Amino acid sequence: MKSNKYTLERYDEEFAVLLEKGNESHQELIDRSKLESYAKEGDILDVEWNSDGSFKEASVLQSETDARTKDVSALIEKLTNKKKEK
Repeated sequence: MKSNKYTLERYDEEFAVLLEKGNESHQELIDRSKLESYAKEGDILDVEWNSDGSFKEASVLQSETDARTKDVSALIEKLTNKKKEK
């Protein structure tokens, strides 16, 4: 059983598109119905895989998601303030 961190990048039709943390060029497609009841776009997930590589389960890493949301908000504010200064 293998576990990795992923960002839920988006829901695309019947799939959830996951990008691997640290290697965002690697993506996994999971049946949307397995995540949509508890995970939203932008959440960081700890995903467990079965030995055959199929999806087993995922949990939202709320503290990591909150920290990243805070960082992104701070960056947007900084960029907005720079634009106003010009």
